[in-house]
Amino acid sequence: MKKILLCLIWMCCQFSIGNWQLGIADCIAQKHTSVARQFDGSMPYYHLLDRVVIEGGQELKAYKLSLYKSVTAKENAFTPKEMAQQAFRDMEHDVEEAAKEAVIKEVGHVRGQLYYAFLMLRQGCYIFYQNASLRKGGKQEATIVYMEGQKNSSMSMDELKRMFKKK
Repeated sequence: MKKILLCLIWMCCQFSIGNWQLGIADCIAQKHTSVARQFDGSMPYYHLLDRVVIEGGQELKAYKLSLYKSVTAKENAFTPKEMAQQAFRDMEHDVEEAAKEAVIKEVGHVRGQLYYAFLMLRQGCYIFYQNASLRKGGKQEATIVYMEGQKNSSMSMDELKRMFKKK
């Protein structure tokens, strides 16, 4: 029992190595998707990404979710333009690859680039993406959100989108 508890505590810890910060939980959830590398610390711009990870808890129960993870790349005074542009290209590529395996997908393009994507990879596993920099006057940022539904949840992607619009 002690070994199991220690293993769980270790998996939830955050590790910092120089400029790299890696949460072990970041590596586990979506490891079988093409967007996994955006969460696992392997990208050269990973330390510049804004990251949010919520596992369980009251915040997610209202949405019938068990896991919410997001990464956002921004072009600003703290991020070199070239690095932000590379992040945008890599994120778009990874989401396009995930879309090839999606059970349900809704995507939109602007000037030949992926502007948004709503993907359901399997029941209860979702990826949302938006590149706001493609919008006229939009912020220079792109975001990938990975979500998993609660066990035995049979929520459709349309239901999930409606719930987020209400809140």
